[in-house]
Amino acid sequence: MAFEKRVSDLKHLTPMILYANECCPLYSKQNSKAPEINKELVENSIKITLTTRFDGTLYILPELDISSLFELADPVFAVIIESQADALKLLKSPELLTKIKIYIKDLSHALLKQAKIENTKKLKENDVLAWFEKYPKMRQVMSFIMKQHLLLLRTHKPEIIEGYKYYQEFLKLSKDDEPLDLSSGLNGKSISVTNF
Repeated sequence: MAFEKRVSDLKHLTPMILYANECCPLYSKQNSKAPEINKELVENSIKITLTTRFDGTLYILPELDISSLFELADPVFAVIIESQADALKLLKSPELLTKIKIYIKDLSHALLKQAKIENTKKLKENDVLAWFEKYPKMRQVMSFIMKQHLLLLRTHKPEIIEGYKYYQEFLKLSKDDEPLDLSSGLNGKSISVTNF
């Protein structure tokens, strides 16, 4: 479970395609001037993808996985080269390979750090419960929706619903709520149950 969470934390940051070229200096704080990108530069560059181990490319072409050449921040990362021709170009240029190793090491650490920062911003179950506690009318609407949605499950497999920890917490919050009458709508406007 923890492994899957780490992968999902990175899903919006990867895959990341990198173009490596001997004529380009390594990007750093001291050297933040990027070269002018043009078609010729891209065509003459080695295309490398920084991704996760769950990228389908690894299963289709495992021979293009060059992760073992790099010091990655986490084993969930993978480095894939675009083609065997690019792999040969990279191996024939030890200076470029050294620059790429430094860059990818720093990049993988930065991505992992940012993923942790973004993870702290995610809503947690208790945040949602706190919101429903603060807004009783919306809690009534959600209670109505959940009762409709879980009707079949509640009828045939109530033990499953009893195992839904946060739904049980939600039910505790809404136990004293009056049943919601949607026949007159939420703000006096007619509303159809099928809208939910």
